[in-house]
Amino acid sequence: MVYTSIGFFFLNSDFVSEDDERICNTAFECFINVLNLGLRNGGGIADAINYQYYEEGKLAIFLLRLLFDLSFFILMIILLLNLIFGMIIDAFGELRDKKTRDNDDQKNVCFICGIDRSEYERYANFEDHIQNEHYIWAYINYIVYLRDRYETQRNEMTDIENHIMEKLIDKDYSWVPVGRALTLETNKK
Repeated sequence: MVYTSIGFFFLNSDFVSEDDERICNTAFECFINVLNLGLRNGGGIADAINYQYYEEGKLAIFLLRLLFDLSFFILMIILLLNLIFGMIIDAFGELRDKKTRDNDDQKNVCFICGIDRSEYERYANFEDHIQNEHYIWAYINYIVYLRDRYETQRNEMTDIENHIMEKLIDKDYSWVPVGRALTLETNKK
């Protein structure tokens, strides 16, 4: 807004297009053009408006224009855009770090019991544990089997199947061995 006001009131004659048409007739038009031309040009607003050359006896005008152009370049192009780019890069960095943590968690923590690989490896093979004892697809298949059986053959379900199905309906997952593994408990003894 500051640069728009300065441009509109004091540098209006310098805001001209390549066809020598004024592009800063209203304050809103001046704001849009300062925003558009100033941020798109690598050197800031000075690249988009008429140049101010040094002339003998007009040092103050030249220095004020130099201050206007350089301050726009430093504040808007260097600081503001780099701040925005920094926030974008930081956001992507956080996403990358989260993905790395998630991948590490998938590789090193059992999805069923939540036991860490380093703790489990002291007593047994972690890969065997997640492929055999706590194979995630076996649990999923069992839940699908129970739901199908509950809908089609409810009267023929065993007591264990009924017990687990009741827990699933109540969203009670205490039947899942969180923090426990049979092989780990056996080998610790």
